[in-house]
Amino acid sequence: MKLNEVSVDDASFCSPDTPVADIVKILRKKFIRAVFVGDPENILGIVSDQIIFKNISEGKDLVKMKAKDIMRFDCQMLDINASIEEAYRKSAKNPCRVYAVKREGKVIGEISKKRIALLYNDIKKNEIFDLEKRIKSIKM
Repeated sequence: MKLNEVSVDDASFCSPDTPVADIVKILRKKFIRAVFVGDPENILGIVSDQIIFKNISEGKDLVKMKAKDIMRFDCQMLDINASIEEAYRKSAKNPCRVYAVKREGKVIGEISKKRIALLYNDIKKNEIFDLEKRIKSIKM
């Protein structure tokens, strides 16, 4: 199974000068975990709900802050044609919780590490189920 066979959340973008308060509104309105800083062809970074929570817990005044003040620069990308197994292996090595999904060099969506793990586990469960069925058919 590949990423192009599952639904990914639409990508949302903002500029580096977008106020954090506006990013929070986007996250809440669209029920997403992250907003990419930049545009589909040039991602500069990412602002996620976890980055916002971390800054709040550190006592930072987010009212005056902009995306460029809190964004992570190491936004991870997955190609839409990557297999779920490939995506899982990449996510297992990386602490990022949200991945940009790209097609032909442009970001078209996002997928969470949790969703990748759930899809991977479903694939493995189905493989085990199929194997058990084959074993039972051999025994008969």
